[in-house]
Order: sequence, then structure tokens, then C-alpha cells
Amino acid sequence: AFAETGEVFFSSKDSAAPFVFRVGAGDVIPGLEMGVMKMSVGEKARLHIPADLAYGQKSDRVKVAVVK
Repeated sequence: AFAETGEVFFSSKDSAAPFVFRVGAGDVIPGLEMGVMKMSVGEKARLHIPADLAYGQKSDRVKVAVVK
């Protein structure tokens, strides 16, 4: 996942284990579920997920520190 600055803040690409989740369980953002449901087995994709299907609109009131 990329921030508005273009910086990667989440990627399973370099992980030894795949990112696993069950579609419909509500464990991931709606946009990710929607994108995955349109994919075929073995397909790779880069999804552009709008704020309303992710974590919501940008807010200066909410800040989250990302530990690298």
C-alpha cells in the first residue's frame, strides 16, 4: 500500500509468507475484498483503493505512527 507521498507503508511482496484472509469475513478493508473478488487464481494486481473503501477521508485529527 502506498501513502499519498508514494511511500510504501504495507506490502506482502517481500514477505516469506503470503498475506492470507477470508473474503467476506471483514478482516480487511472493503476495497481490497472487492479487488480480490475480481481477480483470477494466480493473477497479480495493483489496486487503487479510494478512501471511502479503505480507511476513510484524510483527517488532521487522527495520526498513526508507523513502525518500520
